[in-house]
Amino acid sequence: MLILRIKRCEHALGGGRLDEAFELLRAADLRAHRQGQAIADQLLAALVTRGRDHLAAGRLSAAAEDARKALSVGGNHGEVVQLRAAIDRAAAQEREELTRRERAAAAARRLVEEGALTLGGERAARAADRGDAAAGLLVDDIAARRVRFDRFIADATAAMARDDWESAVQHLSRARVLRPGAGQVQEMLSELGHQVTAEAQRMVDAGRLDAAGALLRRVGSLVRSQGELAEIRRGLDQCQEAWDCVREGRCAEATEMLSRLRHVWPRAEWLSECVACLSRAGDAVRVVRSGPLGLLTLSETLPGPRHDAVRPAPIGANVPGDMRRFILHVDGAGTYLVLQGDSIDVGPVSASRQPDLPLLTAADSPVVTLSRSDEDYFLNARVPVPINGRMAASKLLANGDRIGVGPRCRIEFRRPNPASGSAVLHITGARLPWGGVRELLLMHRELVIGPTAAAHIRTRGGAAGAGGAEQVILHSTGGQLICRAGGAVIAVDGRPMGTTAELTPGGRVVAGDLSLVVQPA
Repeated sequence: MLILRIKRCEHALGGGRLDEAFELLRAADLRAHRQGQAIADQLLAALVTRGRDHLAAGRLSAAAEDARKALSVGGNHGEVVQLRAAIDRAAAQEREELTRRERAAAAARRLVEEGALTLGGERAARAADRGDAAAGLLVDDIAARRVRFDRFIADATAAMARDDWESAVQHLSRARVLRPGAGQVQEMLSELGHQVTAEAQRMVDAGRLDAAGALLRRVGSLVRSQGELAEIRRGLDQCQEAWDCVREGRCAEATEMLSRLRHVWPRAEWLSECVACLSRAGDAVRVVRSGPLGLLTLSETLPGPRHDAVRPAPIGANVPGDMRRFILHVDGAGTYLVLQGDSIDVGPVSASRQPDLPLLTAADSPVVTLSRSDEDYFLNARVPVPINGRMAASKLLANGDRIGVGPRCRIEFRRPNPASGSAVLHITGARLPWGGVRELLLMHRELVIGPTAAAHIRTRGGAAGAGGAEQVILHSTGGQLICRAGGAVIAVDGRPMGTTAELTPGGRVVAGDLSLVVQPA
């Protein structure tokens, strides 16, 4: 039987079936035989030769397998050692080339996300010419972005021509997400601002303050930098303050506010009429106060005023600066609106008093209040609203609760990290005035950004620490946002800052593979 197996091994080796010969030669009795040793020497030389052929053709895994078998047959033979060293060098070069391609593709992708489609396309095209399949997909994505950008610009132009400013803002916001620095978008936004300013001023002059306020709320998110538009917005705020004074009987203060506005809005004839009426009302109140009723000054003997239930501090009451409400854009994850505070009102943008979170939904949708007490969140509404399919006016919210606001709008409440007081609101069936925003973050001390399920913002990648995925934590302290990264060095606008950095509006923050930008809302 041994001689028969030796013959089979010789035939396999002679026929070039090296793997079959290797399996037969693994038997101890065959290798101990004199003829088996001779066959082993021949097999060793054949495996080394074939391994070199695989290596020359770039088949590193096949070459490594032949080197392993040659090592098993002949031990650390000189030729085997040389083959293994050559394979290791080729593998290292292949890893370096792969890393270089990935970095080039990542750089091109960052340029594309920043809106530099031409420069990003050139880099991606060069990488695609070198055989990088991912770069080829990026080239296709750039072409698709250009098509979508051109379509949004065309739709915005058509909407502006028919004075549909709300649609124009939506199309321009989508175009700006695709190309944030595009000059064409900025020019159209400037033109849109002039058109909206003229229409809002016409409404103000005609006394339609409600319509002017609704117009600014609908389209002002992208054009709020216009000076004239900001002036109208401030004037509307002063009108609201004057109306509050009227309701509280402080006619003199209301008269003073509206008198100042007459110099800002000289064509608003209704202002003069209001000032005259309020002056007469103020004079009448002073006459009443100077009469017998004014003698009733012992207010401490009268029943005290009725106190309503204490409402939690409004959004941002204890947060100074512009960071009470800001937009957070995380590359590869999306754009989020972040609110800081203990209580927010959520309702339609056309509500009589604009809520903290205005939704572009039905005007008769109810306004609900979400408030935080310690680590718990509560919902309160003036009328019952559907919560998980059941009508209720108040509820202690739990992770996964779905709240109905109006006929189609649904808000999903999530607490992905039980150790954090921050929460996530995912909104469907309604749009937000901030283009591209679909989720709201209620920030309480910190926000976790990373690839794990416990993160408030989930990024691409596996478990933390795998595949280069980085976890970043944003802290809010003293009106400032502090960014902390566990293992990566944080760079702000290309400047290394260590593992901790203060965030400034508009600065691009990079930590490992994670990139983000904070902008005031």
